[in-house]
Amino acid sequence: MVTDFNQTDGQFWVGGQPSPEFMPTFGAFAHAWYEENSPAWSKSHCKNTRQSLRTYIGPVFDAVRIDQIDKALILAFRNDMLAGEITREPPSNNFVNKVIATLRQVINEAVDRYGFKSPFVGYRKLRAEKSEVVPFDLDEVQRIIDNIRPAFKNYIVTKFFTGLRTSEVNALQWKHINFKEGLIHVREGLVLDEVTPLKNATSNRDVIMSPEVADALENQRKATGSYDYVFCNDAGQPIDVANFTRRVWKPLLAQLEIPYRKPYDTRHTAATLMLVAGESPAFVAMQLGHSNTEMLFKVYNRFIRNLTRQDGSAFSALLGERVKVK
Repeated sequence: MVTDFNQTDGQFWVGGQPSPEFMPTFGAFAHAWYEENSPAWSKSHCKNTRQSLRTYIGPVFDAVRIDQIDKALILAFRNDMLAGEITREPPSNNFVNKVIATLRQVINEAVDRYGFKSPFVGYRKLRAEKSEVVPFDLDEVQRIIDNIRPAFKNYIVTKFFTGLRTSEVNALQWKHINFKEGLIHVREGLVLDEVTPLKNATSNRDVIMSPEVADALENQRKATGSYDYVFCNDAGQPIDVANFTRRVWKPLLAQLEIPYRKPYDTRHTAATLMLVAGESPAFVAMQLGHSNTEMLFKVYNRFIRNLTRQDGSAFSALLGERVKVK
């Protein structure tokens, strides 16, 4: 059964195709579309979709009857976004593509329900921009480890030398740490204060601890071993990423005069350090949770020196020579 709603009063009508005078506005249809689909989405996807609809798309399209939106209006919207007239400053092509993708999903759902021609026929996305990976070098890593607040030292060592995503390391619980076998069982992620299963099978993995990481986790156990989460605040709750970034990470990099990179770039750093050490790309891909080496070669190609090792020993040897965390 098809659900339709009246443009004038927003009430739902059940069954049949609406006549043109009852075709909904974009805003009315988008609201219903969001309510129907959001229960199956993650919190982060809900947040991003709401922001796109309310902040960027809604002011332009909400009052327009949905079957009256044409390609010219969409292209004008895109150009205004690129010029910074809708956002505070000109956004990246990737950002614009994501906003347009939400607009496209809503309109194409209406096309399926009401049978009008999609204005996206022949539409082409903006060329995606390649973001350059700029990892920290070992000297920068050492300075950060030496100068970060003691409460976050084990946290940052774990991030730098495992390649775990920020969401993964923040979701770690002591039940995931296997000291006997030297493994971290990566099974969950923390997104918007919600612990959820990882989104694909290869992200579920057992990460081999280097001696530096094992020592850091042993030290951390003395501080938070009575809580569920490995890295947590005094109340036993996971680390707040925004708070850590604002109050610890940014001031530290500024103090050390190290060019700013996001906390997530610790993952890129771990990957490049392993590759520079000579670890097998297959081993590195496994540690990072990639299904194969394709992404590794695409992102980190210039850091891949050889294919000779595959057991983590080269990475541990490099850290043992150059990094002191005790």
